[in-house]
Amino acid sequence: MSILQQIVLANKKAGFDAVLLAEPKNIRYVCNFTGEEAWLLVAEAGLALLTDGRFTNQAAKECKETAVMIKGSAGQSWQQLLQEQCRLWGINKLGLEADAFTCRQYSEIKQALPQVELGLIDETAEKGRLIKSSTELDKMRQAARIADAAWLDILPMLRPGVTEAEIANELEYAMRKKGAEGISFPSIVAAGENSALPHAHPGKKELKRGDFVVLDFGAIFEGYCSDITRTVIIGKATKEQKDFYELVLLAQKTALAAIKPGITGGGADAVARNVFKAAGKEIYFTHGLGHGVGLAVHEQPSLCPGDPAILTEGQVVTVEPGLYVAGWGGVRIEDTVIITSTGCERITMTPKELLEL
Repeated sequence: MSILQQIVLANKKAGFDAVLLAEPKNIRYVCNFTGEEAWLLVAEAGLALLTDGRFTNQAAKECKETAVMIKGSAGQSWQQLLQEQCRLWGINKLGLEADAFTCRQYSEIKQALPQVELGLIDETAEKGRLIKSSTELDKMRQAARIADAAWLDILPMLRPGVTEAEIANELEYAMRKKGAEGISFPSIVAAGENSALPHAHPGKKELKRGDFVVLDFGAIFEGYCSDITRTVIIGKATKEQKDFYELVLLAQKTALAAIKPGITGGGADAVARNVFKAAGKEIYFTHGLGHGVGLAVHEQPSLCPGDPAILTEGQVVTVEPGLYVAGWGGVRIEDTVIITSTGCERITMTPKELLEL
C-alpha cells in the first residue's frame, strides 16, 4: 500500500475527507517536494501542493503526479488556494497536521473555510515513515559511509591546542566534500569537562592531554540522515578512564546484541541500563538509549525507559549509551543500525576501540 493510500485510509476511518500536511519532511516523503515552504492536501482524489512562486519550477520538476498551486500567481493566499481545492474535491471535513500549524494559521484556515469542519491529526505520515524501503536504506547506508569517511579525515586534528569549534568546522566541511548535501544536526565536539554535557556546543575550548573528547555528528545524503558518536582520549588514558570507556562499550555491545524485531524501545533501553546498574553507574546515564532516524535525525521509534513501541524489521534507530560525570568528563558511543529479521545491521562502521591520540 502506498503512503498516499495509507493516509487516505487512516483518515477516512477517523472521519476526515482529506488531510493537510505542513511538516516539510512529511511533504517530501509523500510527494518528493524538497522546498522549505508548502502545504500538501492529501485526499482520495489525489495530491495538491500549495506553495509560492519561488518554487514554481522546482515543484513542477519534483512533483510530477501532484497538482501544484502557486500562491500569489493571481493574488491569492494559501488559504484561498486551499478553499478552492476543497470546493473542487468536495471536502467537508479536513484534518490538519497537529504539530505543524500555528494557532494563527489554524484560525486563518478556519476563517477561509467556514463550511469545512476542521480537526487535528497526529503522526499520520510519520507512521508511514517508520519502515524504510530498500531505496531509503541504501541512502542511509551512504549517509553513514560519508560520516565514517569524514571521521578518518579529522582524526589527525585531534591533538592538544586545537579548539572544539575548529574540529567541528572541519568535520562538517569533510562531510560535504565527501558528498553530503548537509549535516544531520550541528556537530557536537566536547572536550574535558564539556564531554559531560550530552548536547554541548563546540566553542573556543582547546583540547589538552588527558581529555575525553566526545564527537557526535552525521551526514545527510539525498534527504536521509546518519548519526554517529565516538569518544577518544587525548594522550594516555588513566585506568579509571579506560574502565569508564569499556563499561559504555559493553553496554552498547550488549544492547546491539539484544535489539531485534519484537523487543520494545523500553526493553532495549533496559538492556543497556542494567549493565550500568550492575556496575553502580546508572545514575550517570541521563538519557534514553536511542531514537529513530530517517528524513529527520530524531524520529520514531524511541528507545527510552518504559517506551512500549515494538521494534520492527525495516526501522532504523541509534544505539547510544553514555555516562556523564559533571566536572570530570563523559563517554558516549553511538551507531546507527537497521532492524533486520533476526537482529540489527550496524551501518556506521568506524571502529569503537578506545583511541589514545
